Amino acid sequence: YPCGATESTGAAVRECFRSPVGLTRTCRAELSWSTHSRTPFRSSSNPFSAATFPDILFYGLAWEYNALNSFLAAPIVGPDGNIYVGNSNGALLAFARNGTLLWEFPTGLTVHSTPSTNFLGTMVYFSSWDASLYAVSDKGELVWSRSFSILIDYESPLVLRVPAGMALPKGEELVLTGAHDGLIHAMRADNGAPVWQATVGTFVSTSYISQTTDEKGVIVANTRGFLTRLTLDTGAEEWRVAIPNTTFLYSFPTVTPSGIVGIGGGSESYTAFNESTGNIIYTNRTLPGHVYSTLAYRDGAFYTAVDSGYVVKTDAANGTVLWTTAIGEDIYERVGPVILPDESLFIGTIKGHVVRIHTGDGSILDKFYIGGVIAGSPALGVDGTVFVGSSNGRFAALSGTLWPRSAGDVARTSQAKVLPYPYSSLPFAPMWNAPTGDSSFTHLVVAPGELA
Repeated sequence: YPCGATESTGAAVRECFRSPVGLTRTCRAELSWSTHSRTPFRSSSNPFSAATFPDILFYGLAWEYNALNSFLAAPIVGPDGNIYVGNSNGALLAFARNGTLLWEFPTGLTVHSTPSTNFLGTMVYFSSWDASLYAVSDKGELVWSRSFSILIDYESPLVLRVPAGMALPKGEELVLTGAHDGLIHAMRADNGAPVWQATVGTFVSTSYISQTTDEKGVIVANTRGFLTRLTLDTGAEEWRVAIPNTTFLYSFPTVTPSGIVGIGGGSESYTAFNESTGNIIYTNRTLPGHVYSTLAYRDGAFYTAVDSGYVVKTDAANGTVLWTTAIGEDIYERVGPVILPDESLFIGTIKGHVVRIHTGDGSILDKFYIGGVIAGSPALGVDGTVFVGSSNGRFAALSGTLWPRSAGDVARTSQAKVLPYPYSSLPFAPMWNAPTGDSSFTHLVVAPGELA
């Protein structure tokens, strides 16, 4: 459990996070979705266990923001609870927890990059098509920027703290990013000063960075089909291997607590590597389509989005398929599943739906219509709120109604409690549809309290 919580106190920690004052900023940093796929290990999973998280019966719209420009990147949620996302108009937008637009930081060209915050959430880092990496404060003020000689597109910066026993001072924060020059650039997070750079691919190739379990290295996937491990303090190469069956990839390596690295390659497969040696553990070649996006991980299983419209759960240790679910719509190449501890996951589609799937048996629970193309993976608040953007300029927050696990009612025939968006002072007006329904966000206006 994060922040020193136990089985008995985990729920209290979660409730505390929802309050305006809540936990210390340090603890919030451990809980937040402050980079692509939540953590540097790219688990794409909320940190709480099912025992400390209420079952959620229905989801509905808590708030939305509509713009003329597309949201094609994945959003993040910082330690302060603010939501950050880039758009095709060349800006990074910051939203408060109740949906209020706090500020926009313009760059002039498209922002496809998913941002990252530093550990305490006081700085936000992102890149733009203007070939620059930006560091802005949580108030939207420029702190520093660095220009590169070539495009930075979907490369999402990663902010890491140096552990003890390395050449750099313990606790120093580095920001790492790829660019289309085939290099990884490491800079000081406070001022952008260069620390090292390392070659991981060829010219005009994209790189995706994750952290090793010992926190002393990074593992980089390059679109040319290589997986490379580098030391965090100097960028020295420790190993490099080819990813089998690679056509093209947009996947961050997913690193499990046991040191298994899972990554797709664009073909009908994903491969698991040993993070220490780079040796292949297995390749799963049984998937019903191409795997481009980042694998999600929780409780010993990988969850894989297949572009032809499937989500597949496999045993992370050996690749055994546990279930396969067809959702009936193709999945954009950069969109992966995100996992809640209430035994459900969310995945977006190219037809503008956000689909909720039971992680236990793969059954479809809900389907929500956002519109346009969902081109970036959703992000999750610690309370289970889902944040997602679309190519139609809609950015939405989905909240839910609670089902207490203590009721023990598997059929869910009793009364559920409404979960108002926890940070909003506005009346709660969710829009939701039953698990057997489809898309239209039928309006249901209720007051916080009981839902019959």
